[in-house]
Amino acid sequence: MFPLASAERTAQALDSWFTSLRQTLDGTVFSVAADERRRRAAALGVVTRHVFELEEAAGQPAIQVRETAWVLAGATRWLAMMPGLSQWRAAVRNVVSLDARLDAMPKDSPWVEDVAAIFRSHMLETLRQAGVARVPTILNAQNRRVALGLSVNWGMRYLVAGAAGLAEHEVDDPAAREVVAAVSGGLP
Repeated sequence: MFPLASAERTAQALDSWFTSLRQTLDGTVFSVAADERRRRAAALGVVTRHVFELEEAAGQPAIQVRETAWVLAGATRWLAMMPGLSQWRAAVRNVVSLDARLDAMPKDSPWVEDVAAIFRSHMLETLRQAGVARVPTILNAQNRRVALGLSVNWGMRYLVAGAAGLAEHEVDDPAAREVVAAVSGGLP
């Protein structure tokens, strides 16, 4: 995928890109309501809508990357948290580490997916458990919040892996192209 030596630059580029994305969305999409309670509801609505779009985009990696960015922005806004450089660094390193482990495994195993697919599966499951994927969940409100936080964790890793997988291809979607540029910006 990409060498570990570029993990720091990639994390810095992703941190800068995501901070800019959140500022843009905080100033537009999430701030249309007059009070904070309704702004948080708008952020959660964005998550629900874009989880649906993400699930519908199976087989379209650029669209999945774009929708994941929307989900991460909405979820972090609703959770009132902002991933920092250390979280992006950990996400990049996790992707690089898993990619290296998968490279050492037999390629013909039907049980092993690629790095992006593994992180995407984890992200989608935690989004379902969080109750934002239009399917019922048995979790109470506190545990749904925890699940949404975990989906941010998995989603950051999927975003890194998914965008890295697109780096060598022509990406027509402008939003996905921004993410790919951030990941590629960290490459030597």
